[in-house]
Amino acid sequence: MLYVADGGNNRVQIFDISTPTAPVYSATLGVAGVSGTDNAHFSRPVGVAVSVNYIYVADQYNDRVQIFSRFTHAYITTIGTGRMGNGK
Repeated sequence: MLYVADGGNNRVQIFDISTPTAPVYSATLGVAGVSGTDNAHFSRPVGVAVSVNYIYVADQYNDRVQIFSRFTHAYITTIGTGRMGNGK
């Protein structure tokens, strides 16, 4: 699988690249084109890490990392307290 942080569209797209010359769209985390602070939204995701069971998304403008199930894509939890309001 290939996980792409699409900061400009506030989403993470997931592609099956088992055949690299013909990648297949698999899923989207977040709501395309809509930023937000709840568990279903990102505000400029800038990085993705994947472990055996989880997907970790660095959500830049919300100052947090959101964790999702690698298999169901369901929200699990958040690391960080969210946007502090002062840019620090």
